[in-house]
Amino acid sequence: MRYPSDHKARTRERILTEASRAIRCQGIDRVAVANVMSAAGLTVGGFYAHFASKDDLVAHSVEHMFHERYERFLGLLDVGEPRAAIAKFFDGYLSMTHRSHPETGCPIPSLTSELAHLSEDGRGRLSNGMRGLIDGVTRLLERAGVDDPEEAANAAFSEALGALVMARMTTDLKTAEKILQRARKSVKERLGVADVDTRIPLRRRFANSSEAESGKTETSN
Repeated sequence: MRYPSDHKARTRERILTEASRAIRCQGIDRVAVANVMSAAGLTVGGFYAHFASKDDLVAHSVEHMFHERYERFLGLLDVGEPRAAIAKFFDGYLSMTHRSHPETGCPIPSLTSELAHLSEDGRGRLSNGMRGLIDGVTRLLERAGVDDPEEAANAAFSEALGALVMARMTTDLKTAEKILQRARKSVKERLGVADVDTRIPLRRRFANSSEAESGKTETSN
Protein backbone atom coordinates (compact mmCIF):
# COMPACT_ATOMS: atom_id res chain seq x y z
CA MET A 1 0.00 0.00 0.00
CA ARG A 2 1.38 3.40 -0.99
CA TYR A 3 1.07 6.15 1.65
CA PRO A 4 1.03 9.94 1.05
CA SER A 5 4.44 11.60 1.30
CA ASP A 6 3.50 13.22 4.62
CA HIS A 7 2.09 10.04 6.17
CA LYS A 8 4.97 9.49 8.58
CA ALA A 9 4.97 13.10 9.76
CA ARG A 10 1.21 13.03 10.33
CA THR A 11 1.47 9.73 12.22
CA ARG A 12 4.24 11.14 14.42
CA GLU A 13 2.08 14.22 15.08
CA ARG A 14 -0.78 11.97 16.18
CA ILE A 15 1.45 10.11 18.61
CA LEU A 16 2.79 13.36 20.06
CA THR A 17 -0.73 14.76 20.51
CA GLU A 18 -1.87 11.70 22.45
CA ALA A 19 1.34 11.54 24.51
CA SER A 20 1.08 15.25 25.34
CA ARG A 21 -2.46 14.88 26.64
CA ALA A 22 -1.58 11.78 28.67
CA ILE A 23 1.52 13.35 30.23
CA ARG A 24 -0.36 16.47 31.32
CA CYS A 25 -3.19 14.43 32.88
CA GLN A 26 -1.41 11.37 34.29
CA GLY A 27 2.23 12.31 34.77
CA ILE A 28 5.25 10.88 32.98
CA ASP A 29 5.64 7.75 35.11
CA ARG A 30 2.06 6.61 34.53
CA VAL A 31 2.15 7.07 30.77
CA ALA A 32 2.72 3.79 28.94
CA VAL A 33 3.93 3.73 25.36
CA ALA A 34 1.41 0.98 24.55
CA ASN A 35 -1.49 3.14 25.74
CA VAL A 36 -0.28 6.17 23.79
CA MET A 37 0.03 4.13 20.60
CA SER A 38 -3.39 2.59 21.14
CA ALA A 39 -4.97 6.03 21.68
CA ALA A 40 -3.35 7.13 18.41
CA GLY A 41 -4.86 4.10 16.65
CA LEU A 42 -1.48 2.45 16.13
CA THR A 43 0.35 -0.69 17.23
CA VAL A 44 3.28 -0.68 19.64
CA GLY A 45 5.48 -2.19 16.94
CA GLY A 46 5.49 1.07 15.02
CA PHE A 47 6.74 3.17 17.93
CA TYR A 48 10.45 2.86 17.17
CA ALA A 49 9.97 4.11 13.64
CA HIS A 50 9.32 7.50 15.24
CA PHE A 51 11.11 7.63 18.61
CA ALA A 52 14.24 6.07 20.08
CA SER A 53 12.77 5.56 23.56
CA LYS A 54 10.06 6.74 25.96
CA ASP A 55 12.40 9.52 27.12
CA ASP A 56 12.72 10.64 23.52
CA LEU A 57 8.93 10.62 23.15
CA VAL A 58 8.47 12.64 26.34
CA ALA A 59 11.09 15.21 25.34
CA HIS A 60 9.49 15.79 21.95
CA SER A 61 6.03 15.83 23.57
CA VAL A 62 7.12 18.72 25.79
CA GLU A 63 8.06 20.71 22.70
CA HIS A 64 4.83 19.66 21.01
CA MET A 65 2.76 20.93 23.96
CA PHE A 66 4.14 24.46 23.58
CA HIS A 67 3.73 24.37 19.81
CA GLU A 68 0.16 23.08 20.06
CA ARG A 69 -0.89 25.60 22.72
CA TYR A 70 0.99 28.72 21.68
CA GLU A 71 1.82 28.55 17.96
CA ARG A 72 -0.99 30.95 16.99
CA PHE A 73 -0.26 33.36 19.85
CA LEU A 74 3.46 33.55 19.02
CA GLY A 75 2.64 33.99 15.34
CA LEU A 76 0.54 37.11 15.98
CA LEU A 77 2.90 39.09 18.20
CA ASP A 78 3.43 41.82 15.62
CA VAL A 79 -0.20 42.01 14.44
CA GLY A 80 -2.83 44.43 15.72
CA GLU A 81 -2.99 46.18 19.09
CA PRO A 82 -0.51 44.83 21.64
CA ARG A 83 -2.61 45.90 24.64
CA ALA A 84 -5.57 43.90 23.32
CA ALA A 85 -3.37 40.85 22.77
CA ILE A 86 -1.93 41.10 26.30
CA ALA A 87 -5.38 41.38 27.88
CA LYS A 88 -6.71 38.53 25.76
CA PHE A 89 -3.77 36.29 26.66
CA PHE A 90 -4.20 36.68 30.42
CA ASP A 91 -8.00 36.46 30.23
CA GLY A 92 -7.59 33.10 28.52
CA TYR A 93 -4.80 31.90 30.76
CA LEU A 94 -6.72 32.78 33.91
CA SER A 95 -10.04 31.33 32.78
CA MET A 96 -12.09 28.50 34.23
CA THR A 97 -11.90 26.74 30.86
CA HIS A 98 -8.10 26.65 31.08
CA ARG A 99 -8.28 25.63 34.73
CA SER A 100 -10.61 22.71 33.93
CA HIS A 101 -8.76 21.36 30.87
CA PRO A 102 -5.10 20.74 31.74
CA GLU A 103 -4.88 18.11 28.99
CA THR A 104 -4.87 20.86 26.35
CA GLY A 105 -3.58 23.73 28.50
CA CYS A 106 -0.25 25.36 29.23
CA PRO A 107 2.34 22.62 29.82
CA ILE A 108 4.26 24.53 32.50
CA PRO A 109 1.95 23.92 35.50
CA SER A 110 1.57 20.27 34.50
CA LEU A 111 5.32 19.70 34.19
CA THR A 112 6.67 21.55 37.21
CA SER A 113 6.17 18.47 39.37
CA GLU A 114 7.65 16.23 36.66
CA LEU A 115 11.18 17.65 36.53
CA ALA A 116 12.69 14.61 38.25
CA HIS A 117 11.24 12.39 35.52
CA LEU A 118 12.42 14.51 32.59
CA SER A 119 15.59 13.71 30.69
CA GLU A 120 18.15 16.46 30.09
CA ASP A 121 16.69 16.86 26.60
CA GLY A 122 13.19 17.15 28.04
CA ARG A 123 14.25 19.79 30.55
CA GLY A 124 15.96 21.73 27.80
CA ARG A 125 12.82 21.72 25.67
CA LEU A 126 10.71 22.78 28.66
CA SER A 127 13.09 25.64 29.40
CA ASN A 128 13.11 26.74 25.75
CA GLY A 129 9.31 26.62 25.55
CA MET A 130 8.89 28.67 28.71
CA ARG A 131 11.49 31.19 27.60
CA GLY A 132 9.84 31.53 24.20
CA LEU A 133 6.46 32.18 25.79
CA ILE A 134 7.76 34.82 28.20
CA ASP A 135 9.77 36.43 25.39
CA GLY A 136 6.53 36.65 23.42
CA VAL A 137 4.73 38.42 26.26
CA THR A 138 7.78 40.67 26.68
CA ARG A 139 7.61 41.65 23.01
CA LEU A 140 3.95 42.62 23.34
CA LEU A 141 4.66 44.67 26.47
CA GLU A 142 7.53 46.40 24.71
CA ARG A 143 5.22 47.31 21.80
CA ALA A 144 2.65 48.56 24.33
CA GLY A 145 5.24 50.90 25.87
CA VAL A 146 5.43 49.18 29.27
CA ASP A 147 8.52 50.06 31.32
CA ASP A 148 11.02 47.21 31.77
CA PRO A 149 8.92 44.79 29.70
CA GLU A 150 11.01 41.70 30.49
CA GLU A 151 10.66 42.18 34.25
CA ALA A 152 6.95 42.93 33.85
CA ALA A 153 6.42 39.80 31.74
CA ASN A 154 8.19 37.56 34.23
CA ALA A 155 6.28 39.00 37.20
CA ALA A 156 2.89 38.85 35.48
CA PHE A 157 3.37 35.33 34.18
CA SER A 158 4.62 34.10 37.56
CA GLU A 159 1.49 35.47 39.25
CA ALA A 160 -0.78 33.98 36.57
CA LEU A 161 0.94 30.61 36.78
CA GLY A 162 0.64 30.49 40.57
CA ALA A 163 -3.04 31.45 40.45
CA LEU A 164 -3.78 28.78 37.85
CA VAL A 165 -2.12 26.10 39.98
CA MET A 166 -4.04 27.23 43.07
CA ALA A 167 -7.33 27.24 41.15
CA ARG A 168 -6.68 23.68 39.99
CA MET A 169 -5.81 22.54 43.50
CA THR A 170 -9.16 23.56 44.97
CA THR A 171 -12.21 21.38 44.36
CA ASP A 172 -14.63 24.23 45.06
CA LEU A 173 -15.50 25.88 41.74
CA LYS A 174 -16.57 29.19 43.29
CA THR A 175 -13.26 29.46 45.14
CA ALA A 176 -11.35 28.59 41.98
CA GLU A 177 -13.22 31.28 40.03
CA LYS A 178 -12.46 33.88 42.71
CA ILE A 179 -8.75 33.03 42.62
CA LEU A 180 -8.69 33.46 38.85
CA GLN A 181 -10.76 36.67 38.90
CA ARG A 182 -8.46 38.31 41.44
CA ALA A 183 -5.37 37.30 39.50
CA ARG A 184 -6.85 38.58 36.20
CA LYS A 185 -7.64 41.93 37.82
CA SER A 186 -4.21 42.19 39.46
CA VAL A 187 -2.18 41.22 36.39
CA LYS A 188 -4.12 43.40 33.97
CA GLU A 189 -4.00 46.44 36.26
CA ARG A 190 -0.27 46.01 36.70
CA LEU A 191 0.25 45.84 32.93
CA GLY A 192 -2.08 48.76 32.22
CA VAL A 193 -4.63 46.79 30.19
CA ALA A 194 -7.52 46.56 32.67
CA ASP A 195 -9.60 48.90 30.50
CA VAL A 196 -9.36 46.73 27.35
CA ASP A 197 -12.64 45.07 26.33
CA THR A 198 -11.54 41.55 25.41
CA ARG A 199 -15.03 40.62 24.24
CA ILE A 200 -14.08 42.15 20.89
CA PRO A 201 -12.28 39.45 18.85
CA LEU A 202 -8.69 40.38 17.99
CA ARG A 203 -9.32 39.84 14.27
CA ARG A 204 -12.23 42.30 14.23
CA ARG A 205 -10.28 44.75 16.41
CA PHE A 206 -7.34 44.59 14.01
CA ALA A 207 -9.64 45.06 11.00
CA ASN A 208 -11.25 48.10 12.64
CA SER A 209 -7.83 49.51 13.47
CA SER A 210 -6.67 49.03 9.88
CA GLU A 211 -9.82 50.67 8.51
CA ALA A 212 -9.35 53.63 10.85
CA GLU A 213 -5.75 54.07 9.78
CA SER A 214 -6.82 53.85 6.13
CA GLY A 215 -9.44 56.53 6.75
CA LYS A 216 -6.88 58.82 8.35
CA THR A 217 -4.56 58.38 5.38
CA GLU A 218 -7.34 59.20 2.88
CA THR A 219 -8.38 62.25 4.89
CA SER A 220 -4.80 63.55 5.08
CA ASN A 221 -4.48 63.15 1.32
